[in-house]
Amino acid sequence: MYGLGVLHWSAPDRCTRFVSSSPDEVNGVWVRGIWVNGVLVNGALHWLATEDSDYSPVIVAFDLSKEKFLEVPTPSTLYKGKHVMNNLVDLRGCLSMLSDTKENRTFWMMKDYGVEESWSKFEVKGPDLVELIPLCLMSEDDIVLDACGQLIVYNVRGDQWRDIMVDGIPSMSYRSGTRTFRESLVSPTSGKTAFF
Repeated sequence: MYGLGVLHWSAPDRCTRFVSSSPDEVNGVWVRGIWVNGVLVNGALHWLATEDSDYSPVIVAFDLSKEKFLEVPTPSTLYKGKHVMNNLVDLRGCLSMLSDTKENRTFWMMKDYGVEESWSKFEVKGPDLVELIPLCLMSEDDIVLDACGQLIVYNVRGDQWRDIMVDGIPSMSYRSGTRTFRESLVSPTSGKTAFF
């Protein structure tokens, strides 16, 4: 378990480890702001941040085993600008993101962690929604999204949308901020991740 703050930790069997909060500088890149919840992929927590006044997105990561901040490369053709909404997500163990400009929606998935050239993309067509937040993959073709507080599934191959109805929860009662849970154990001392 990690928290914000600074605390010297010498006993390896302690339950809680405190590390410094997000950095102002990561590998020489000045980070102006972090605007999404952390996403755990490959033993590191990831956040989207801005690098400069043109709102260029930067992926900042904190390696849990090395206790170091690093920068993960973004796709080279990622949309940039003040009115671009980018969201990070873990899709089946791959760092992924949705880039939404209102005119274009592009999903990106990093197939080989840390390798800029391994980002693959596909365009998302369909309803003109204010905000889409990717949550998880139901299958290779189906992505579950939070669409302005409503859960929907987008089928990539068929370019089709459908609503998800959750038994016991009335329609439109979902709230933005929906998160998925992926069971895992990360050992801070070894850096190895075990999935159950």
